[in-house]
Amino acid sequence: MYAETQLKKVDGWQEVIQITNAKENGEWSDFAKQCGVEATPTLIALSEGNIVAKITGSQDMTSEFWKATIAKHL
Repeated sequence: MYAETQLKKVDGWQEVIQITNAKENGEWSDFAKQCGVEATPTLIALSEGNIVAKITGSQDMTSEFWKATIAKHL
């Protein structure tokens, strides 16, 4: 919840980020499995359907992190 709260403080996040549920009925979703998600939160960066970056853990997902990340991709 911390990472999502920090993300939603940044204007324009919806244009760059899509939030998905990693688990469905207590099990990892197919998308989470395909991306190798083992813990939440995990940020997966995709380019043309390929994983180009992955970060796990909310400690690094501050509002400043989100501002910089979103600014790069707007």
